Formats: sequence, structure tokens, C-alpha cells
Amino acid sequence: MTKTPVRKVEPRPEGKDRARAQRGKKAELLLANPLLVEAFDNVEKKLDEGWKGTVEVPSTPETRERAYLMHRLLVQLRTEFEVMVREGKSAATLLDIEEQKRGRSTSPKPGRSGT
Repeated sequence: MTKTPVRKVEPRPEGKDRARAQRGKKAELLLANPLLVEAFDNVEKKLDEGWKGTVEVPSTPETRERAYLMHRLLVQLRTEFEVMVREGKSAATLLDIEEQKRGRSTSPKPGRSGT
């Protein structure tokens, strides 16, 4: 009986996946924090008002432009946290898969005795 050659697969850098998973969890906790959510919402509302010219204070094109740019920055910041969450979940899934593979490869095949 000939053995089929085993293809060697380089392991993923587990440490990086673990760090991404932890980072994603921290970002998720931040986005779920009621104080941070309230702060984001308040700042976004004020910037929207300034950008759209709905604030009682008369605005100039320069102040509207500045408010618009700050609003875009706030959106980018929130999006960055959301990306961290998604990447963290992806990394956690990869870690789970690796752990399942390790568990299967070290456990005996069903129906066979260890002797």
C-alpha cells in the first residue's frame, strides 16, 4: 500500500489572529458603550446642523465646509471601529476552525480502538 504524499500547509500566524480577535472585541464593546454612542450621536447631530445650515447661528460657506469635513471624519472613525469588529469576528472564526482541526487530528477515529 502506497502512501499519498502529505501536502504541508504553513500554519496561520495564530498570534496575529488572536490579537485581531481581541482588538475586534474591544472595538465592539466601545461601539456598544452607551456613553460613546450618545457622544457620537450628539456630535453627529451638531455637525449635521452646522453643515446643513440649520443652526440658529448664521453660517458661512467655510463653516459649512468645516462642519461637513468633520462629519465625514466622524463617519470614518465609526466605520473604522466597525471594520475592526468585522475583522475580529473573522479572526475569531479562523481560530475556532484551527482549534477544531487540532481537536479532530489528535482524537482517534470513530469505531477504532487505540490498540
